[in-house]
Amino acid sequence: MRDVIEPGKNGVLHDFFDFGALAKSLIEACQHPERFTAMRSEARRTVVEQYDQRRICLPAWLKVIDELL
Repeated sequence: MRDVIEPGKNGVLHDFFDFGALAKSLIEACQHPERFTAMRSEARRTVVEQYDQRRICLPAWLKVIDELL
């Protein structure tokens, strides 16, 4: 995930077993959703631009299949 998520820009990262930090972020997001508005928009933009099924993923897979044939 670290190659996709830019902390504070399009998401929040925590160490895998740091449940306290995860809980703190979830509580903050529930109590202050306005603080995460820009981050949500940026997260969606990242996914649409880099991982869109029709525009990005499918052509990449078709290229792999063509190269194998």
